[in-house]
Amino acid sequence: MSSGTAFEEPVPFVEENIMKTLSEEQEAIMIKDEALHSSENPKEPENPGLSPGTFLCPVSEKCLSTNASLGKHRRVHIGEKPFACSECGKCFGRKGKLTLHERIHTGEKPFACSECEKCFKTKGELTVHERIHTGEKPFECSECGKWFRRKSELTVHERNHTGEKRHLNVLNVGSVLEERRSLLYMREFIQERSHLHVLNAENVLKQRVSLINMREFIQERSRLHVLNVRNVLEQRMSLLYMREFIQERSRLHALNVRNVLNQRVIFLYMRKFIQERSRLLVLNVRNVIEQTVTLLYIREFIQERSRLLVLNVRNVLNQMVSLLNMRKFM
Repeated sequence: MSSGTAFEEPVPFVEENIMKTLSEEQEAIMIKDEALHSSENPKEPENPGLSPGTFLCPVSEKCLSTNASLGKHRRVHIGEKPFACSECGKCFGRKGKLTLHERIHTGEKPFACSECEKCFKTKGELTVHERIHTGEKPFECSECGKWFRRKSELTVHERNHTGEKRHLNVLNVGSVLEERRSLLYMREFIQERSHLHVLNAENVLKQRVSLINMREFIQERSRLHVLNVRNVLEQRMSLLYMREFIQERSRLHALNVRNVLNQRVIFLYMRKFIQERSRLLVLNVRNVIEQTVTLLYIREFIQERSRLLVLNVRNVLNQMVSLLNMRKFM
């Protein structure tokens, strides 16, 4: 719902009528503006009869608090619209109205209701909509004490007491159209409220079911998150155990390699020892053979000597026999 106080697009035929009737006044205002801004250090316009810090519009005689506010107010009379829409080329007198207008093209609705999550283009629309949920009616009629949600509703109601009649002219056509637009917004608001009143219970139930589903989803997600954290911790512990196992296995492998190298060195020493022992054994066998040969030679020498000794004994005996024979013969 729109609040009826912030409008995004001016009415084209109102602009044409104002521009036609105020062409002479525009020239006079522009001449005054040029005079005010001609010097390097412009002076504040003199406002005779007004308190300091109050600035008077020469066209509508409206009093403003700052010179900047007066400059913005002059754009209403001279028709200056320096802010142009990049999509459709429509111009606006204020940056805020251009921003609201651009949301028509972009579809942006940055203000969301905290109750029903409905989105709105302006903060004012959201504020008026929230009064549906809160029941707030801040505008009171000074005559009968009746309360209203919008200022426009109070204004329309007060005319029932004052009997004021609206007279359309070139200068107030915009305000009349704004009031009509407010009435349209009110009708839409009433229709929407009737629709919301019918579907309110259903929406509340749907919201509660959605909240319950969301809560269950969040709980399930939290549980899965806890399980995931636990799984990650278990995986990290497994990786730590695997790393320690690999390190231990690497250490044992290094020890095994060292043992294998030691065994190979021992085998080399044993082979050398066996080779040396075999060489010594061969030398021993050769010595034994030589000794055996020597013994054989000695035995043959002894046998030969014994034979010679026997021969010598025989010779001696023969000589003795011969001597005996000779002795007998003599």
